[in-house]
Amino acid sequence: MFTKKYLTAAILTAVFFVSLFFFNGKEQTTVINKNYRNIEKKYEPSEWFFTQRAYPNADIPYNKYLEAVEYKNKMASDNPAEVLNWTACGPYNIGGRITAMAVDPANPDIILIGGAVGGV
Repeated sequence: MFTKKYLTAAILTAVFFVSLFFFNGKEQTTVINKNYRNIEKKYEPSEWFFTQRAYPNADIPYNKYLEAVEYKNKMASDNPAEVLNWTACGPYNIGGRITAMAVDPANPDIILIGGAVGGV
């Protein structure tokens, strides 16, 4: 009778520890780790952008950032292009980036711009 109690207690204890081993929440941890990796990937472009601008340092000094913002605002207020009258002459249905620019030597007020979308 005494050994039956110990044997039953030992078996229940063994079952308890085995169940802890098999049902320890690894599945949940794996899901959390996958979600965390997805969140990390979401911020990779921002980290790349930041690292480019912080090189060779590990950070961007806040006072230098504020100086750059002030300089940008000053440049915007001193912009001579604001008084120019630009006339767009098409085409209007094509987007793209500017790859070429030429100023007419006979009339410097005429500027020709070419895009990378193709066409003549």
